[in-house]
Amino acid sequence: MSSSPEFVGRDKVRTLASGLRFPEGGSVDSDGSVVVPEIEGGALVRVRPDGTVATVAEVGGGANGCAFGPDGAVYVCNSGGYVFSAADGLRFPTGIPEGYEGGTLQRVDPATGTVEAAFTHSEGVRLGGLNDLVFDVHGGGYLADTTEHKIHYVDPAAGTIRVAVAGLRGPNGAGLSPDGTRLYVSETYSDRVRAFAVTGPGELAELPDEEAAAFRDGASALDDIVRRLFAALELISFFTAGDKETRAWTLSRGEDALAAAGAIHTDIANGFIRAEVIRWDDLVASGSHAEAARRGLQRLEGKGYLVEDGDVLNIRFSPPRDGR
Repeated sequence: MSSSPEFVGRDKVRTLASGLRFPEGGSVDSDGSVVVPEIEGGALVRVRPDGTVATVAEVGGGANGCAFGPDGAVYVCNSGGYVFSAADGLRFPTGIPEGYEGGTLQRVDPATGTVEAAFTHSEGVRLGGLNDLVFDVHGGGYLADTTEHKIHYVDPAAGTIRVAVAGLRGPNGAGLSPDGTRLYVSETYSDRVRAFAVTGPGELAELPDEEAAAFRDGASALDDIVRRLFAALELISFFTAGDKETRAWTLSRGEDALAAAGAIHTDIANGFIRAEVIRWDDLVASGSHAEAARRGLQRLEGKGYLVEDGDVLNIRFSPPRDGR
């Protein structure tokens, strides 16, 4: 008899290492350590279970994801680098550096730190902002190229690379099903996860109609995992909705409207006046904030209001004065 997975709460999660320079998706080694690429640091580092950090290799550019290959080497998805800025104690990429040439799939020997370029072009075209890589049982890997909107299939042993699928919208992450028959690709720009049938090494096809409909219309396993994680971590989502964009934000359950304002921007929290609150389904049914207000579905709340899951907030605030 199968049982539902159990998820731990935040009290069971600890920080293993800090001070990393914009770390991205890592890969677990056989000794239990994790090799982690640093985009801003341009390095591949090893984080051990005791929290110690050591540099494996200086790879340059922007190390944006990695995976252990069938030969035991670490393959690094190097995006080519970014320009970074800082605000509110956080660092984030704001553009590409001068002289940017493109992305490179790098091979790193974890024992010696030797770095070599495995692939720079695919079918004659320079690789773009590489993001993620997953290897299959045949020794080939599916490589997500975010800015070129492609998934490439690489075979390091054969020294070959080709486009497996193109025309995606910012493919950011890639993962194979346990049996290797499905490739799942997260698309940054479309806010969705795509699924493809793997018909052979590097051969992808659209899902059969019945499976595609079920994946599209039904609650996916990923949806269920996200819901369970949010429940276990006692997190909720609230929304901001304007003419051009609707965005979801995350809060801990029991936090107030002032905390929600701070999640959006510290200036909004500092200048908080009041929050216009409406349930998301009421806003959808009304069609606009104005109509929702006319129907009496929108209300004003103070900074102590406890935000509920699914609230849509429009926070009124006093902008900071110049020079302050």
